[in-house]
Amino acid sequence: MSATKTVKQLPLGMWLREGASFENFLASLLNQQLLASLKNPAEPFVFLWGTESAGKSHLLQAACHSLTAKGESSVYLPMSEAAQFAPEMLEGLEQISLVAIDDVDAIAGDRDWETALFNLYNRIRDTGAGRLLVAANKPLAEIGLLLPDLQSRL
Repeated sequence: MSATKTVKQLPLGMWLREGASFENFLASLLNQQLLASLKNPAEPFVFLWGTESAGKSHLLQAACHSLTAKGESSVYLPMSEAAQFAPEMLEGLEQISLVAIDDVDAIAGDRDWETALFNLYNRIRDTGAGRLLVAANKPLAEIGLLLPDLQSRL
């Protein structure tokens, strides 16, 4: 006789904005290469940064909407909100077609979160099937990551 434990999944209260799409993002000529990278599934890892209100969240959510419209799975995680949860929430996300992590600077300096993100990166790389998009408000060298290995991957 075996016992089965049922684990209740808790809603995180993070949603995509309905209107976020690549089509309604006002891209300058400089952003055309960025848009091409975000739309290209052959680019498994993309790091983007820009000042507040530059459109990073819009682009990450547009990438999620684009995949969802094709019947693929995606998840959008703003670290400014998700950091209140345990880093273990990143476990298993390598099974999702697209993982979009916004506000990564919100977890900079937290070794547990950085380790969880580093491990997620490696699992996505090892499966070869998913994509990881990461956004921050500052250049990578300025966000204060503790793990050099994570910084070099992003």
